[in-house]
Amino acid sequence: FELTGEHGLMVGDRFVSIDDERIRLSSDVTMFLSRAGGDPVDIVVERDGRLLICKLSEEQRIKDFKK
Repeated sequence: FELTGEHGLMVGDRFVSIDDERIRLSSDVTMFLSRAGGDPVDIVVERDGRLLICKLSEEQRIKDFKK
């Protein structure tokens, strides 16, 4: 993701939810991002025992996919 590093997603982060939908399987991530269409999404990840929220726009998702 374009939003990476301390204020974004990092290796080792565990997805907790996307737009209040709990992530149970890795395939849930793709499904919930697809459902969002062009709307920004709130991604909650667990890092070092803390929950962090990352807001990700459709533009950021598309930009990362093309890399």
